[in-house]
Amino acid sequence: MKRNFKMFGLMLLVATLFAGCNWAPEGNAWDYKTVEQNQQYYKDPYAIAPGKMYKGFGYLSTYSYGSGAGWKFKNDTEESVTCKFADKFYHGSSRSTVYVDSTKVENPKAGFEVPAGASVEIEASCDYYQSSGSSKEKFYQFYLACH
Repeated sequence: MKRNFKMFGLMLLVATLFAGCNWAPEGNAWDYKTVEQNQQYYKDPYAIAPGKMYKGFGYLSTYSYGSGAGWKFKNDTEESVTCKFADKFYHGSSRSTVYVDSTKVENPKAGFEVPAGASVEIEASCDYYQSSGSSKEKFYQFYLACH
């Protein structure tokens, strides 16, 4: 009896940890497609459409003024799309901003509309940087789910 209670407690703890670690706005983190930064490199924007889900990571850079990251998306559909957003910072002095057609979204975590043909930009920055090397230490992570 005592052994069964310990096993049940351990299973409950593990299940709670797995459920608590998923902070994506909907679904599971592994359902999201990982996208590379494309704002600074003048690459084509990623397509936003109902059912598309993306995640991205910002990494510390070696620039002494701090680190930055940016992503561009575009709604190429003929209808408005509603997006849900969640982000996480790994260092203290980090910040992010979401824009829809160059207009700042005041509360992106509450969800926001992207009209047909509109673009979405996500920008993140951090005062921290790494002194040298090319480590992949994250300072930022986001999830974007569209309907």
